[in-house]
Amino acid sequence: MNDVPSEAGGHGPLVSGPPEPEDHTQTTIIEELQDEFAHEATKPRIAKRFPARGGKLVGLHKPMKKKHAEQAVEKDSDSMALNYTLVDIFVDAPESELADDRGLVKLSVAAGQPELGTLGFDHRLCELVGLRKGSVHEIVMQLFEGNDLALAVQVGEIGQWTADTKKVAYDDFLPASRDTTP
Repeated sequence: MNDVPSEAGGHGPLVSGPPEPEDHTQTTIIEELQDEFAHEATKPRIAKRFPARGGKLVGLHKPMKKKHAEQAVEKDSDSMALNYTLVDIFVDAPESELADDRGLVKLSVAAGQPELGTLGFDHRLCELVGLRKGSVHEIVMQLFEGNDLALAVQVGEIGQWTADTKKVAYDDFLPASRDTTP
C-alpha cells in the first residue's frame, strides 16, 4: 500500500487532495431527447437520375408508403409509383454556386422561377424543360425516353431502398440489435 507520512508522524493512506465536486453538468435523458427534437429530423431521401437528355434532371424521392405501392401494383403503373415517391426535381449542376452538397440545384431555382416551388410530373415541368404536356404517365415516359424497362428498374431500386430504409428503422427496436455489453 502506498503510504505517505501523516502530520502525526505515522503513515496513512495515500491522499490525492480534496474530494472532487460532483459534476452537475451531465445531461439527463429528457434533456437529450429535447435536444434531439429541437433539431429537424433528417428525412431519408434518395436521388435518381431521369435518363432523358443525358440524365441532367434528377428526382429526389422519399420512401414509398405501403398503400401507394399496393395502388401502383393494382393499376400496374410504375409511373404512378414514381409519382408517389417524388419530392422535387433537381438539375445536376455541381459547378453552380446554387448547388447543394450533392451538386444539385432545384429546377425551379435553376430556371430563375423559385416561386414555382416544388415540382412534380405536371404542366410546370413540361413548360420549364420543353416536354409535351400530358398525363403523369406520359410525362414520366418522356423523362425515360419511352423506356418502360428503365422506369421499372428505377421504381424497383426505390422500392428496395424503401424496404431497406424501413428495415433499418425497424431493426433499431429489435432486442438483438441493441448493444447488451455490460
